[in-house]
Amino acid sequence: MTNQMIIDNARFALMEKGLLKGSGRIVSVTDAAGNVRDIEEPEEIHTFEGWKARGFAVNRGEHSDIALWIWKYPKAKKDPEDGDAIIDSRPFMTKGYFFRPDQVHAL
Repeated sequence: MTNQMIIDNARFALMEKGLLKGSGRIVSVTDAAGNVRDIEEPEEIHTFEGWKARGFAVNRGEHSDIALWIWKYPKAKKDPEDGDAIIDSRPFMTKGYFFRPDQVHAL
């Protein structure tokens, strides 16, 4: 499962619990039985760095109340002994902390 799939599944689950609001956009979703239904898409959630890259800053004193296990992809490193060889850097699961739109402001 990709990070985007993990985040999207969590967004819909959080909206059902009432922790996220709807965005106003309608998306078609197919369930396990093959039934298609239109539902409202939840608002976006991003990490601190994700909001920063989009031109937003997390409000002072805000703490994330959404923690998800996502994949971390470390940068490949060169072997110090053999400059051409690349040290294997496999992805691993780590906890990512996400913020809602009401916890950020535009820069």
